[in-house]
Amino acid sequence: MLRKPHLWTLITLALLMTASVFAQASSDQQSSGPETSLFQIVLLIGDKEATDSSNDVPENARAAIADISKFLPYKSYRMVDTALIRSEGESRGLMSGPDDHSYQYTLRHGRSNHGPEIHVKSFGLTDLSRTGTPTLIGTSFRVAKRETIVVGTSKLNGGNQALLVLFTAIE
Repeated sequence: MLRKPHLWTLITLALLMTASVFAQASSDQQSSGPETSLFQIVLLIGDKEATDSSNDVPENARAAIADISKFLPYKSYRMVDTALIRSEGESRGLMSGPDDHSYQYTLRHGRSNHGPEIHVKSFGLTDLSRTGTPTLIGTSFRVAKRETIVVGTSKLNGGNQALLVLFTAIE
């Protein structure tokens, strides 16, 4: 003769099934959380007159400069500072510039809706040593992983030199 299931057995079974559903939902939420990305920012000085480029420019930056050298008027480049940034969506930090200027970068990014690219929703570079209009560069862009791009340039003292900002999405 078959016995009817005991009420406690049914309650235990229901609790186990509910716990399994919650555990799966929690796992899904963790895997779709913010993605950590690694970036490099390089500050260079481009000079229209000097002809001796410095060898301290990173290889990825040299490749980017070679790609755009037809469009930029500079004959030589010298690295001023570099930053390696691990970020989960927003980051800011300080970099050193020429003539003892301090720069602050701000960065907001996320996944792109257009494939595996990273969407940099806002990137800004501010000269903390200047008053008035200290923002030198403010932009947004998309960048592929392992790609280096020139984010922007800003003339220095209205002369033959400019500050160039290169951005690499490492991972």
